[in-house]
Amino acid sequence: MLRSLDAAPILPPRLSSSPTIAELEGMLDPARFVRVHRATIANLDYVRELYSWFSDRMMLRINNLKDTELTVARDRVRTLKDRLGL
Repeated sequence: MLRSLDAAPILPPRLSSSPTIAELEGMLDPARFVRVHRATIANLDYVRELYSWFSDRMMLRINNLKDTELTVARDRVRTLKDRLGL
């Protein structure tokens, strides 16, 4: 007799977990989304401003209820500026 646990379907590990940030980045529309840090993807439709911060860093302010600020990695600044037309 099978117990319910024995009959439970088991997915391959890759399908049973959340996608990696790189996989998620590949699923999103590159015209609307850009990776700004190793663990952060920003929706360009909600960008309020991009401004300089300490140590040659840039910050991205998102137009939402919390006025969220995101740190932009140094190696991603040029790409972000290009995508914003700056």
